[in-house]
Amino acid sequence: MKQLFCIWMVCIGAYATAQPPQGTPPQGGRPPKRPPIEQRIKRLNDTLSKSLPVTAAQKKTIDDAFTTFFTQADKIIGDNPPPRPEAMDEKSQQMREQLKKVQRERDEKIEKVLTVEQFKKYQQIERNLRPKPPGNMQPPPPQKNK
Repeated sequence: MKQLFCIWMVCIGAYATAQPPQGTPPQGGRPPKRPPIEQRIKRLNDTLSKSLPVTAAQKKTIDDAFTTFFTQADKIIGDNPPPRPEAMDEKSQQMREQLKKVQRERDEKIEKVLTVEQFKKYQQIERNLRPKPPGNMQPPPPQKNK
């Protein structure tokens, strides 16, 4: 009986250690698929509605800006995960610059319809909506707008 218990404990221990750590990509090395754009817009609206009261016209502009942004970002990224800073090659750098460009365009559209106070609040909320980097990597510090 004692042997059976020991074998059972070894099997459980082996199974528990064989599981991939949380946050690692599934087999094949690819990260999980991004949610559909509609789902990302809904998450955005849920978050914004709690912290940033906007008019219907402002909401429509924000939705349109983010829909365009998500569509363009998905085309730029494709099925590739965002590169790690230490593994940046020329292609990764170009992809990062393209993403920054569409992000600036999105924020410019949104800034036009929000008040100064609303836009500051939006920027804080938007930073929190960004996907978290994998592992223990820290995101780069926010850049100051000019």
